[in-house]
Amino acid sequence: MPEFSWFLTIGLHRIWLTVSSANMGAIHSYKKLGYIEEGVMREAAFKDGEYHDKIVMGILKSEWHNKLIN
Repeated sequence: MPEFSWFLTIGLHRIWLTVSSANMGAIHSYKKLGYIEEGVMREAAFKDGEYHDKIVMGILKSEWHNKLIN
């Protein structure tokens, strides 16, 4: 989990990302890392002639820390 060292190295409070709603493998992986679904950007991406939703996910420093000690 190298990106989580950024909480300590550069003092981040929050890390967030977007992922395609169809990418269930990535969503599952991000949840295992502690990311939480925060919302949906409806029809935010256009691919293969269709619009697709993007899921917004994030993790706070406190959530990361709690995951480390549990």
